[in-house]
Amino acid sequence: MASVLLLGSTGFIGSSIGNELDKQGIEWVGVARNIRGGDKPTIALTDAPSVTKVLRSKPIIINALGGLKPRNFNENFTAAMNEFWASLERFIRYLQNHPPAGLLHISSAGTVYGEAAERPSCETDPVRPRSWYGRMKVMEESMYRSYAQDYNVPFACARVSNPYGNHTASNHGLIDVLLTQLSKNEPFVAAFPQEAMRDFIYAPCMAKILVRMALEGHTGIYNVGNGTPTSLQWIIDYAQELKPSAVIVERTASPSDIVNSSISTEKLEAALGKPEWAMTIERYMKKRLG
Repeated sequence: MASVLLLGSTGFIGSSIGNELDKQGIEWVGVARNIRGGDKPTIALTDAPSVTKVLRSKPIIINALGGLKPRNFNENFTAAMNEFWASLERFIRYLQNHPPAGLLHISSAGTVYGEAAERPSCETDPVRPRSWYGRMKVMEESMYRSYAQDYNVPFACARVSNPYGNHTASNHGLIDVLLTQLSKNEPFVAAFPQEAMRDFIYAPCMAKILVRMALEGHTGIYNVGNGTPTSLQWIIDYAQELKPSAVIVERTASPSDIVNSSISTEKLEAALGKPEWAMTIERYMKKRLG
């Protein structure tokens, strides 16, 4: 039986992790809300008998189950809340019946911390989410952490910054959506606060870190990112430089958007060592558009 049960295996982060597990030759089974074609077996989250069968073997769980976006809460709050709670409640029931060997839960650094203060946000800082999406992420963290304590399951929470560079899922995140649309000669809508800064991480590097955290049994909360924020305006300007014909449409940012999302990665580096960044934003953008 598989040694890893990967939740959200068809999503941007989940598929990146799946690629890394394949590279390392690690047996895994995926669970997803929406089943897609592929070589790996994927179980529907609602398929209780199949999920339970895998859980009986006590795998390590990597939870990259996403699906909902901030706009879902803005467009139909009740529907988004119902979907969020149904998925969370369903899987915790699975786990209560069959506790795993370990649980790595993947959260969102930017939405959980909210606006960074005068320094990068670190794991001991209080969370200050500004959107309902971020508040649900905080609730999700709390529910899984409480479950792990009650059932004596080793638990880690990875607060991941903004990933880019999953070549099989280029419809996620500012950088990949920007490059995909411009490569198709489609206009890109830029809507972010003036002076906005974000921490980004190359998806394959992120996946390598997350797989290592799960398999080595690290516990606690860890920020997973580059540790150095990048100006969103610089990204837009550089894309325009690489593709002068690009059409960028500027729109007003949402009131819930934060300006400065900056995280400290000192705790992660102390535990795993300083990672090697295989592809900088500049190199990646030039490869896609240059």
